[in-house]
Amino acid sequence: MRLAGDLSGTARFVPRWERTSLIGTAEISMLELVRGMVSNPALHGRLRIHINISEFSIATGYKKITEELKRTLPFTKSITVELPQTAARNTYQKLTEFVQLCNYNQISIALDGAELNMEFTDKSIIETIKPGYIKIDCKHLMEMREKGRFDDLIQAIENASSIGVNTIVKNIESEEGHKAAILVGAKLFQGRHFYHEGTTISPDSLNEPPVAKKVEDQPASTVRLTRVLAPVRN
Repeated sequence: MRLAGDLSGTARFVPRWERTSLIGTAEISMLELVRGMVSNPALHGRLRIHINISEFSIATGYKKITEELKRTLPFTKSITVELPQTAARNTYQKLTEFVQLCNYNQISIALDGAELNMEFTDKSIIETIKPGYIKIDCKHLMEMREKGRFDDLIQAIENASSIGVNTIVKNIESEEGHKAAILVGAKLFQGRHFYHEGTTISPDSLNEPPVAKKVEDQPASTVRLTRVLAPVRN
């Protein structure tokens, strides 16, 4: 998610918000914004939504967050909650309770494995949380390549895949990053590299019936909605 008109994202605001209850207020407002957008008949049931939830909200108000997610889910194709990188260490009990609620309500979970310094090898955490996805930052991927640890990352992604966990490479900003993500074995991609004016989909075109295609023939697609949704490429 991004602030409208702010291509740099919300990174400079989040640390200050996380030190107060403002992050919880921001997340509820974000979910209300998303729900208002996806309830539009032209978008109803068409979008997959990925949402970051803060450690603060998990620790102090995960039941309220879950209720907001449940209210939004019927208007979407799916919702995936990306867990914060510190939650597994600092709020593990609350985190597992939140994950159980999400799983019960068919809300997918993504785990920021690379930032947890897990390198996808801590199967006990993965098996407890049972994420649908593990996300790895493209910057981390490129650093691993420069350090000569590309093979380690390939093995890690294969290990995750062996227990049914898909890997998303996020924050791809260049063709080089996209190629590196493909080489490492990821199947899902996310980032500004896929964002451009030509990929904007008008509400009118969303009313047209979709054409069924085999997965291997499905072209990559990006949806841009007034710079509110980050592009996702599959």
